[in-house]
Amino acid sequence: MTTEIKIGQVWQEIDSRPGTAFHRTVVGIAPDGRVILGYAHGSRLTTKAKPERFNGKRGGYQLIKDVS
Repeated sequence: MTTEIKIGQVWQEIDSRPGTAFHRTVVGIAPDGRVILGYAHGSRLTTKAKPERFNGKRGGYQLIKDVS
């Protein structure tokens, strides 16, 4: 799966453990190329992930909502 990562997209980490299905919104791209994700519940907390993880496979992220 090859999807262009864009600011505003919503992704969900693929994890089979209960209570881990949080949605994250792409809020930017860091200078080192990692994707900056914001938490959907309105917090100012962010996390960074390698772009390789946005592949729809276990241990990665799957696209929930794309931007126009």
